[in-house]
Amino acid sequence: MTVTIGHPLVTDILGGIGFDFINFDLQHSPLSIESALSMMQAMSFSETTPIIRVPWNEFGIINSALDIGAHGIIIPFVNTKEDVLKAIQYATYPPRGMRSLGPIRVSLRDSEYVETCDEEILILPR
Repeated sequence: MTVTIGHPLVTDILGGIGFDFINFDLQHSPLSIESALSMMQAMSFSETTPIIRVPWNEFGIINSALDIGAHGIIIPFVNTKEDVLKAIQYATYPPRGMRSLGPIRVSLRDSEYVETCDEEILILPR
C-alpha cells in the first residue's frame, strides 16, 4: 500500500487493517520526512512494515528516512553500478557503508538496532 496523503489517521487506519507494508512516497507526493515520522508513529502498534520511497539517491535523505524508523527504502534514479554502490553505502553503517549514527525512533524499541539493521533493512533501487 502506498500513501501520499500526509495525515496520521491514514496510517493509523491502514495499519489496523493489516497490510504487510505501507510505502510512504516522498518522491511523488507532498509528504516530507516530518509527515512520514508522524504517520509512522500513528501506526506504531500495528504489524505493518514502514517503507519510504525517497526522492533521490542522496545521503542525507536516506539517512533521515532510516533514522525515523523505515524498515526499507525505495531509491529512484539508480541507473548504474556506481549508483547502486552509493545507495548501499548511504543506507549501511561502517565498515560496509557510511551511514552516520542517529537512529531517532528505532533505537527506542530495538536496543540491538545498530548491530542488526544492515542485514535487516530493505534497500530497493528503482
